[in-house]
Amino acid sequence: MEPFRNGIPEMFEAAEEMGPRFYGAPYLFSTADAKAGPDGRVTYRGDDGEADLAAWDALHARWEGRADGRIRLAMSPHATDTCGPDLLRACAARARELGVPITTHLAQSDDEVATIRARHDGRSPAEYLDWLGLLAPDLLAAHCIASSDDDLRLMAARGATVLNCPRVFARAGRTAAFGRFAAHGIRTLVGTDGYNMDLLGELNAASLISKIAAGRAEVADSAALVDAVTRQAAAAIRRPDLGVIAPGAAADLTVVDMTQPHLQPLHDPLRALIALANRADIVQVMVDGRLLVDQGRYLAGDEAAIIREGAAAIGRIWDLPEARAAFEEA
Repeated sequence: MEPFRNGIPEMFEAAEEMGPRFYGAPYLFSTADAKAGPDGRVTYRGDDGEADLAAWDALHARWEGRADGRIRLAMSPHATDTCGPDLLRACAARARELGVPITTHLAQSDDEVATIRARHDGRSPAEYLDWLGLLAPDLLAAHCIASSDDDLRLMAARGATVLNCPRVFARAGRTAAFGRFAAHGIRTLVGTDGYNMDLLGELNAASLISKIAAGRAEVADSAALVDAVTRQAAAAIRRPDLGVIAPGAAADLTVVDMTQPHLQPLHDPLRALIALANRADIVQVMVDGRLLVDQGRYLAGDEAAIIREGAAAIGRIWDLPEARAAFEEA
């Protein structure tokens, strides 16, 4: 599942061409030009919510179920501090009408929490979504690192899911511990956010960060983490045909070579996968019965050309004045 600006529908074209199972989640905003003042109040220049929902509907009409069902959509209002009540309610109603997942960013910073409290009568971001009727089993809430324990208990009671992306916060010095969310009884999944797109690396980080945060070795164990990115992830989007190897399930398989020297001697395959394996050990990827990666190489296109052209495109973005200014500030 990949969120992105709704102005780049080419994401769907790339997914159709390249072969992954893909849930596109184009962002919706109440406004693309919101300015927060020192008191946390936001000034909106216009309202883009209706236009963004119309754009989402158009993408859904074109792409939902394409490529023999590989391509789906998720409803993705961007975040609690960038989406007002009217848009969030409209998104939830439309998603539930169509039976698609809902994902948003929730409590991803202390500033977001302060903004929502100032704007909505002291509510936390989780309480804000609960007030609007979004805190429910169909909600996948990304990050949640600034959530209080009371917020997490509320999320568990409502059946919401947390999308834990530990490494993007770790590099900024912030703990995003899988074990903390799971300990509250919340279904907790693992994603990469924008960081390196390395799921095995993210699982390793989820394990280590959770153990350090809790001060206990037994939290975020390997079986729970593997379950989080297979069976639990499928259940969160109501897809019992995914995340398992069973008769009637989709033939989506990732094959990891566990014979590598750094994995020997192999006592516990799950522990070795989480603690010791890395992305270079992935030798095959199959989606819907089609082999996309074999011996670590992408088969459905010119891998070298894709890397070269992608790097060049990013280089052009980095050459923009605003990007150079951001690099200088960093």
